[in-house]
Amino acid sequence: MPREVKLFLDDVRDPPDATWTVVRAAEAARDLLTDPDVVVTAASLDHDLGECDDCARSLPPRGYRLVTDTCRHKMTGYDLVKWMVEHGAWPRTKPTVHSANPVGRANMAALIDRYFTEEAYVE
Repeated sequence: MPREVKLFLDDVRDPPDATWTVVRAAEAARDLLTDPDVVVTAASLDHDLGECDDCARSLPPRGYRLVTDTCRHKMTGYDLVKWMVEHGAWPRTKPTVHSANPVGRANMAALIDRYFTEEAYVE
């Protein structure tokens, strides 16, 4: 019998409580959504998920910046939602977006609102 998990995708923040399974990269979230031994019952998603090591070395020091950068080598939360739409790989309940990036959050929410239905989840 598959184990049930609540997916929390964020590269820096921790989930609101210990009932969530934390993943720090969209690629790991994608793997969890396709794992035959896992049923993702809920998902809370971030947009900006940091940069790869090569891109991080090329950026100036973070200093006072509060947000992470992104690079073209890693998936963003938006890339994950596009993948979910393309592959029909949804959690059991409608995903939420907790990103502080207003444009990224709006883009992700728009796709989720357009394509997620209760019938979209296939066991």
